Amino acid sequence: PGPVRAHLSQEMGVHLSEEMKAAARKAPKAGFLSRISSGMYNLMPRRARGMLDRYFIGLKKLFRDFSDAFMLWRSQRKLKQAQRRGPVRLEANTEAMLTWKERTLLRRMPIDFVRMLPIACNPIPPPFGLAIPLIACLFPRVLLTHQFYSEDEAACYAWDEHLRRHRVKRDVLIHLLQKVANYNAADPFGAAGASNGVTDGSEAVDVEGDAVQLLTNTFGDKAGKARIDSLSREHVCHLLDTWIGGSASVSRKLRLMQRYPFRLFVPTPLLRRGLEAIADEIAADDEFLAASDFDSLTTDELEYACQCRGITPSLLYLGSMRREALKRRLEGYLRVREKIESSASVKEGRRRDVQRSLILHLPALMPEHVS
Repeated sequence: PGPVRAHLSQEMGVHLSEEMKAAARKAPKAGFLSRISSGMYNLMPRRARGMLDRYFIGLKKLFRDFSDAFMLWRSQRKLKQAQRRGPVRLEANTEAMLTWKERTLLRRMPIDFVRMLPIACNPIPPPFGLAIPLIACLFPRVLLTHQFYSEDEAACYAWDEHLRRHRVKRDVLIHLLQKVANYNAADPFGAAGASNGVTDGSEAVDVEGDAVQLLTNTFGDKAGKARIDSLSREHVCHLLDTWIGGSASVSRKLRLMQRYPFRLFVPTPLLRRGLEAIADEIAADDEFLAASDFDSLTTDELEYACQCRGITPSLLYLGSMRREALKRRLEGYLRVREKIESSASVKEGRRRDVQRSLILHLPALMPEHVS
């Protein structure tokens, strides 16, 4: 604009080209409401300006995730149409071609976008419309999604959800397991010998093998003492309270008829089938997660993966230690599942099956430290 040109020409001896002058003349002028908003933003306290900056940065992340999810959904839709109508039918399943990162994006984005739609599409013009983002930033856990959280905030919210669902039921589930299968709560993995000075390699392998054998005999789907079919209705209801609902969940966990008080009218066999469906969906998600490179996942995605499986690490691991703690928790979880399912398939001479009861009880069995 004119004042800038005069300053550059007179004080600094810089002459603008004709193209730059033409672009300056064609540049749109700020509207009346935009100028008022800019003036009010400059007059706001520092905390209010920080809240607005946080909101608009999170909003950019939300729309970027929505754009990526929409393009991914569109490509999958075109691929399915080509499978149905094309002369050559693809043998691979389109969903199986997705990575865990892509599947998680498609799963989370619809819920996040619908939740943020009333706030993001604010019909009130500025400057009065800025009150809605400020109110949302005052209550971020209720009104905002994970795109607006910092890493420490996401860790606190995930740990609070873990306390409310899994940790509060831990003692109850351990007590019920002791009644059903005489399970030792003090040594849940049967590996007490590993901490008694075991140094020989063969003995360490034997200790691990004993732990695998103990878990297989307890949680096996066919003959385990704590398999889902052998659990009492009380035990099943406690597991439902642990897994049903919550923002960090796979689709099966949102079933209405398995929540209290609706489940009072549902027969116990149907409740057991619901738990099996939850375990099957988590197991399918575990296969994609095991094939992923954890270094390529963001801290938010690692936090979400732990939260979906009920293995969120405690708040002792924050800041720079958080990412490594999340990776170690997921690696330990997947290692336990791999050992148990491989042992069961080799023992029974058949293909690998999902140990559903083990998946549902692992949050109560795994210690809270990351080892």
